[in-house]
Amino acid sequence: MLRTKLQNTYLLKSIHSLLLFVSLLLFANVSGFAQEFNARVVVDFSQINQGPTDKQLFTNLQTQIGEFLNNRKWTSDQFSPIERINVNISLIIDQRSNNKFAGKMQIQASRPVYNSSYNTVLFNFNDQDISFDYIEFQQMEFNDATFTDNITQIFAYYAYVILGFDYCSFEQDAGFTYFNKALNVLNNAQSSGGPGWRSNEKLTNRYWYITNILNKTYAAVFSGLYKYHRLGLDKMYEDTNAGKTIILEALDMMNKSFQNKPGSIFQQTLMNTKSEELINIFKPASNAEKQKFLTLINSLDPTNGLKYQRINQ
Repeated sequence: MLRTKLQNTYLLKSIHSLLLFVSLLLFANVSGFAQEFNARVVVDFSQINQGPTDKQLFTNLQTQIGEFLNNRKWTSDQFSPIERINVNISLIIDQRSNNKFAGKMQIQASRPVYNSSYNTVLFNFNDQDISFDYIEFQQMEFNDATFTDNITQIFAYYAYVILGFDYCSFEQDAGFTYFNKALNVLNNAQSSGGPGWRSNEKLTNRYWYITNILNKTYAAVFSGLYKYHRLGLDKMYEDTNAGKTIILEALDMMNKSFQNKPGSIFQQTLMNTKSEELINIFKPASNAEKQKFLTLINSLDPTNGLKYQRINQ
């Protein structure tokens, strides 16, 4: 199984850590393996008028979203504690009418790079179309087969998108099961009337994002992403220069694929996700590597060309 292979990737580096891991396995029958996510949620409601009970309501909302993501079993695989995907969510509520809420959300997910303390960001998205009904302490129940409510659909959608990127970073195309699950969530939600789910809205919404991901035009992007993470970043502890060479090859693969249909929300989001990491990787590179990188990145992320000049500083 994929996750069995990945557990071998993150071998613990000390006897103390190994004993801790063994102890977790010994108690697996009692507590089970960890779920897939380690999500941290912050709900900011400072932009709306607040009543005396509002603070507790939003605190409970924050807790329930975190529990919904962290406690539900999203896959059939077993994740050890060190494999959990770190997710940070900042939900800003700027409109409220009774039990109806609207706002925007930044959601970011990362996974550790092999044999290092570094975490690479897999996904970073700014959703401007957050809208849902919420009654304090309501149960957040989700069913893959049908629409339940907008709040659970939104977070289930992003859970599956994040899983898709995580799996694809370890094994080529292994995440498409979860991208298709995200599409299914979207299809179920389209009749809800909530924003972000339909094609006739802005081109940067949830509909167009998952549609772009599943567009076969961009199939080679995922070959590049696998190469970037598993063969590039994860191997840099062995040979930094070889890792950079592989990352350049991966960027070239992604660039050729994106050029078939440039400027999509998928391309924009991916480059926003990886820009700072790429700058840090190529800042200490040779002049030849820097030049090759800048040529590629000016095609991959043309609107942010000046940003990448920092590698020469």
